[in-house]
Amino acid sequence: MSDLNKIVYPNLDLFLYDLREGLGQDPEIIDHNRERFWQRIYGHPEGDESDLILEPTLLAKLKQAERSESRLVELLGADVVKNFERPLEGYYYPIQIGNTYALQVNCSGVYADGIRQSNHSPQPITNIKNIQREILAHINHQPGAIGQTWILWGQLCDRDQDPTQIALECYKQLVSQPDWSRDFQAQGKVLGGTLFEFWRPPANWSEPEAIKHNHHLLIWLFPKKPSLDSIIDTITGIYIDLIYLLYYRNKILWAYGEINTPLAELKADLV
Repeated sequence: MSDLNKIVYPNLDLFLYDLREGLGQDPEIIDHNRERFWQRIYGHPEGDESDLILEPTLLAKLKQAERSESRLVELLGADVVKNFERPLEGYYYPIQIGNTYALQVNCSGVYADGIRQSNHSPQPITNIKNIQREILAHINHQPGAIGQTWILWGQLCDRDQDPTQIALECYKQLVSQPDWSRDFQAQGKVLGGTLFEFWRPPANWSEPEAIKHNHHLLIWLFPKKPSLDSIIDTITGIYIDLIYLLYYRNKILWAYGEINTPLAELKADLV
């Protein structure tokens, strides 16, 4: 396969957000919010629904890490992250931001014929779909209740590669029913790479749980130079900033949907 159809060290990050404590929510609902959030990490991906019930002692321990008014709490304490148990390069990074849970899930591991390959070498763009499947399996296919954003980043492996064409091929791997003209929002240069934004908002914001149909994707491609190590340092150095930025974006859209639902019901009652 030509290097023109490959990408170096593709990393896929999922940033998802759950409401930790809503205004006036009963303690039982708050406990349910907590359990739902942690099911993504401590549930059993291959089990049935009953396997997602977490031990009360584990939930009590996880609850102790929370701080009601803190701006940022790393919920795994000194461990900071939890690595994937499968032989993949991936991890969970759960934090608390005020009344919201945030979870970053990163994966860059790929397989060929069951054998782990070096993911610092050029890889077929089609492998990106496999990475996304691994992330979804590791969160038990549970989307963020407030919203979520995918970010794919990697390095071009040839000077002749067109970033827009590579972004298009990556986009096709990561979304269902791809339509560039519908989903593409903008592109620009950020920290030496070309950043592409795609967004497919819900068709009807007034529908219950409309936020689940809010599809947001960023594809960030870096040129063959500078070095891969410098690109990794750049991205990992701004992960916290990305968590906050996407937190604000997703929470604003979630709040917009929450406002539209009762407005739609009120209008229906007046008809």
